[in-house]
Amino acid sequence: MELASYGRGGGQRKGEDNSIWNIQHRCKNGVPCDSATTSVKGMQAYIPQTTFAPGCKDVPCNSTHGYGEAIEVAKRADTAVLIAGLSLTEETEDHNRVTE
Repeated sequence: MELASYGRGGGQRKGEDNSIWNIQHRCKNGVPCDSATTSVKGMQAYIPQTTFAPGCKDVPCNSTHGYGEAIEVAKRADTAVLIAGLSLTEETEDHNRVTE
């Protein structure tokens, strides 16, 4: 889980639309970009004031150790973005649900 937030003071470059849709679709004519990046690095490229707190250190997220910092970062932000997902170790049938 990643938490990215945008601090006060803007960050949008003059003449640019920095909506998430436009950040994800910068490549032209439907041709995929030639390099991959993380969600946070992608946002920081267009919104330099982006701050980051990981929250969880791994996919199972069994520890709440990083939650405090992530919550404080979100409280100070104008906007907070939570990025969460499953890895292939979790995203298989029977591994991500509990049955009796």
